[in-house]
Amino acid sequence: MKEILRNREILFAGTAVVITIAVFVTVYSPMIIAIKQESRRCSNIESKLAAARKVVGSGKDMGIERVLPGEDNITEAITELTFKGRSSGINFLSIAPEDVKTVTDAQYKVLPVAIKLESTYRDLGLFLGSLDEFDEALLKVKDFTVKAKDEHGSLLIADLTLEMYLSNLEEE
Repeated sequence: MKEILRNREILFAGTAVVITIAVFVTVYSPMIIAIKQESRRCSNIESKLAAARKVVGSGKDMGIERVLPGEDNITEAITELTFKGRSSGINFLSIAPEDVKTVTDAQYKVLPVAIKLESTYRDLGLFLGSLDEFDEALLKVKDFTVKAKDEHGSLLIADLTLEMYLSNLEEE
């Protein structure tokens, strides 16, 4: 009788071990593999982030900062604007700089630039997304309207006003 109970206990313990191993292999093992893969991916992203922070930090150490153009440099800034726009597939229908507005108690002035253009949705998105990458100016979209050029809607006509920020400091 004792031997039968002992055999049952061994059988029960063996069954519990087999079930535990089966659960580990079917549930936890794939999860552990996925966690290791995500951990490697996170480490890769962290190293890229550290490299990017180093680049940004070295730019600050070198004293690099965006300098607003003066009124004498408006032509270069608008030339860069049209170059980047055309590179993005934009067809400028008109570009009309307005009068420079002086901002009270500020070290900058604002030049509104009215633009009418023709493009696809994609090209317009690329162009608008590139506005913060300009070397010659700091630009902000003030007004923005878009309408389809034709019944297919593949081409757009956009009217927008960009504000180009200019230095208000006296040039020496």
